[in-house]
Amino acid sequence: MKYNAFISYRHTELDMEIAKKLHKGLETFRIPQLVRERYGKRKIDRVFRDQEELPIGSDLDNNILAALSDSEFLIVICSPRTPQSEWVIKEIESFISLRDRDHILAILIEGEPEESFPPQLLTDGKGNQVEPLAADIRGKNAAERNRKFKTELMRLAAPLIGCTYDELRQRNRERVMRRNMTIAGAIGAVAAILGISFGVYNAKVAAQMKELADDKALLAEKSASLAAEKAQLADDILLQYQETKKNQSRFYAEESLKLLSEGRREEAILVARAGLPSVSEDRPYVPELEFALSQALHAYDDGNTPDFDRLLHHEQVVSEMEISSDENYIISVDTDSNVYLWDTESWELIVEIPFRQEEDGWSFDKVVAVDADDSYLYIARQTSLIIYDHAGNEVRNLPLDEYLIGGWIESVDRYAFLATSDCVWCIDLDTGDFLQTVEKEGNRKFGPKGTYIGNGLLAITYTSEEGEKNGLSVIDAGEGLVKRIPLASESVLRIIASPDGHIALAECNADYYITGIVNEIVLEWVDPLNGVLWSRDTGADVKSGLTLYTVLKIQSIAKDEGTENRIILTADDGVYCWDTESGEELVRFKLPDQVNSLLVSSLGDYAIVGYSSGTLDWINTKEGGKVGDKSYFESGLNLRQLIFYGDNRLLRVYASQDIYLLSVHKSVGLEELAELEEGQIPAAVAPDGSYFVTYSGADARIVNFFDPEGNLIYSSTCESFPDTLGFLNGKAVIATMGGVCYVDPMAKTEEFVDYPKLGGEIKYTNCGISEDSHYLAAWIGSSMAVFDLEKRSRLYGKDMEKSVYDVALANNGTALVGRANTPLLKLDVNTGKTEEYADKGLMGYNSSGSHYLFISPSGEKAIMFADFSSMYVLDVENMEVIDKIPIAAKIRKFASFNEDESIIVFQGDDFSLHIWDLEERAYINRMKDFNELYYVTWDTAEGKLILVDQQSVHILETETWARIAYAPDGIAYSVKEEMFIQEVGNKLYRSRYLDYRKLLEEAERQLPGRELTDQQKREYNIE
Repeated sequence: MKYNAFISYRHTELDMEIAKKLHKGLETFRIPQLVRERYGKRKIDRVFRDQEELPIGSDLDNNILAALSDSEFLIVICSPRTPQSEWVIKEIESFISLRDRDHILAILIEGEPEESFPPQLLTDGKGNQVEPLAADIRGKNAAERNRKFKTELMRLAAPLIGCTYDELRQRNRERVMRRNMTIAGAIGAVAAILGISFGVYNAKVAAQMKELADDKALLAEKSASLAAEKAQLADDILLQYQETKKNQSRFYAEESLKLLSEGRREEAILVARAGLPSVSEDRPYVPELEFALSQALHAYDDGNTPDFDRLLHHEQVVSEMEISSDENYIISVDTDSNVYLWDTESWELIVEIPFRQEEDGWSFDKVVAVDADDSYLYIARQTSLIIYDHAGNEVRNLPLDEYLIGGWIESVDRYAFLATSDCVWCIDLDTGDFLQTVEKEGNRKFGPKGTYIGNGLLAITYTSEEGEKNGLSVIDAGEGLVKRIPLASESVLRIIASPDGHIALAECNADYYITGIVNEIVLEWVDPLNGVLWSRDTGADVKSGLTLYTVLKIQSIAKDEGTENRIILTADDGVYCWDTESGEELVRFKLPDQVNSLLVSSLGDYAIVGYSSGTLDWINTKEGGKVGDKSYFESGLNLRQLIFYGDNRLLRVYASQDIYLLSVHKSVGLEELAELEEGQIPAAVAPDGSYFVTYSGADARIVNFFDPEGNLIYSSTCESFPDTLGFLNGKAVIATMGGVCYVDPMAKTEEFVDYPKLGGEIKYTNCGISEDSHYLAAWIGSSMAVFDLEKRSRLYGKDMEKSVYDVALANNGTALVGRANTPLLKLDVNTGKTEEYADKGLMGYNSSGSHYLFISPSGEKAIMFADFSSMYVLDVENMEVIDKIPIAAKIRKFASFNEDESIIVFQGDDFSLHIWDLEERAYINRMKDFNELYYVTWDTAEGKLILVDQQSVHILETETWARIAYAPDGIAYSVKEEMFIQEVGNKLYRSRYLDYRKLLEEAERQLPGRELTDQQKREYNIE
């Protein structure tokens, strides 16, 4: 069996926590020596824990089914949530059909057995009641669960080992006793020899180390064999200790990334730092922690990609958040009507104003309006307007006789407008004086919707008298009521003022407030002094009639001919844009999800939309649609409100006590290099690192050469689009349809040689080049030629009888040729000898110009993507198939060999990076979060793999194949300079690679003297 156990669990917080803990506990479980000797099992090898739970209604995919069939035991984590998980039930039923019921174990983490065990665990195949073999770690809190976990883990480990629980417990007690007597001394002996310092041992243990070291020296004189056994024991214990430390550090890395994804960046830095080697503790290095710390420190961020920065925590669930009129503060309100004031520079909480319960016990006084400035916090509740200073002291309290239904506080203009159904008060914030009291006229009651226009003007809705239309009242702080404006519809969904003092309204049917159903949306553009300028039925497509979110914004864009204003309305997943001057509809389009937030740009025809799912997208408000295929940001949160402030985005999330702060960061070492005329597409880096090459984003025929300082040192315009690029004798070699261009960018010279001069035809449609750029294959239709680029001559030329679809060339002149509906052909270009593969599965096919053949530099091994669902690994010399790896690769195919050709990295249609061990014939790793790979560089000397994809640069460490660095918007990486080149907004930047030592220095710079609290250490199991 491939796995000793498969862990099945509901993907909720506690279940996931226990699953992760159980996974780690089983794989690192130390089997006592006597048990190992009796049962012949040295360790629990592998435990499968799926990272994702598929949606309800999904079928188990092939990977899950394969893991279940390859697992000896199924362990089900049981809580009251488990029986409702369709996914867990499917895994149990599939395991029973593949194996049996006797190999199912359970661990009870919450609730009673009858409500937590799925029915499939409580009966046998004949319907008889049975009691599953279960561990029980239920407790009042995490500490109590942790205490039980240590012993109950043995209850689950025993069946996996093949022994009884009592036997394992007894032997484990003996092992612990022996360990307490020997581990300190054994490791101490090795530490004494190697000079290793372990921070987890105190002075008493250090003395024991020295004592055992002396004993070992004495034993060496008396008995060489006993000394050797003692030394081996010390080596074994030290090795296990180091492996345990590594696993612990990997856990820290996972926790750090999890904290970062939750917006707890400071804790993420401190947790990652705790697991890395330092002066105080010589822990083993694990690359996962270097990556986690680099992410938390934003070590390579270019100021273009947002990420979670911190959480603004509240006592209760956040119900509202607003930005102050001067945009220097965020004011938030929780469900208990407590009000919070946050500084937008430091994001620290300035003051919290708790809700004050009235003496009569009245405990509900809703917050109606808030604002703040550098001196005060202004809060309008339903019964009063209260002004506080930043220390929380009450400065002024204006009690009101009636309950407010709406309020607008403008600290910049020093006014507060407070509305009841019967009147609107205008108040001077400096003096507290009531400047105006505007009473209702007849039965025209004021409504809750309104907007501050500026210059002391407020527009507020009113309900009509019989026979009249509802409308807007325009109130001047100094003059009172100045205008009543009838509106087209009865209910106002949204109202907003433009910078030039106009008003946009989204209106709907009269019974909306009663039914919640929107039948139509009307858009009106209003001059507050002259009335409605135009009115339009938007024809908005309101799905299912229920509009949960309608967003209305004014976009003002500076143009050469003046300012262009447009109204942008979103309803459900629809976006509608109108010109304010003419009332003409500019564009309408659909988006993939329901929009509930919108930020407009004043610099161009763009806006950012926020969906309920927490995803943010750029949209084009002139031409319509999303900008680009990928989203701007995916939070995975249930978004309710979004505020943009400078480079920061604040997310209010459903039923959360936190506001999530999303910020863009720039690496402290980010250097601006040069400005570009257009965007660049990554191509390659010269082997000596003296320059890097790109294609122009505006015209791919233009090949640009930049030095490490970002200076454009040379630009070559090809006669047709470049097909392939290489480096030969210090020059760049660019192959096109018509010939080969030899470019020396440092000397600023180039020479174009057409194919007829090389002995070929006039042109070819496709090319392939060997890694050393010595050989070039070119083909058109069935005609193919191979050229020696150094001697500038043709080595091979022949009509291949069938259309040539792809050619892969090795440095030794071996070529593999894929032809139409014909088995793969092996060619020696130096002798012209050809051999056809016997395996009919290796049939050539039309891959629309993309390469599907990849050969190792030595020519010994090769890759062929075939039948769109498989990748064949070939022994080229013996013309045999070594391996066949399933992978969907109809559109996208990429593969590369490491230096000794023992490892391949490849990519298919799912964009994931696959790493395959050719000797073990097994996956080493599969990693997501990649775009289409452009090229890779193997840095064998430093043990790194650099991958350049469509939008970023990644670095993997090649011992464990873990990611250690990620640079967004990267287009190149210089191995020699250890430097990323990044492109943002047509500008080039560079940032240096930081190893973990430099990252630790940066962590101390960002958080000087900061440490995890004792409570945090216990929470994250930090020693």
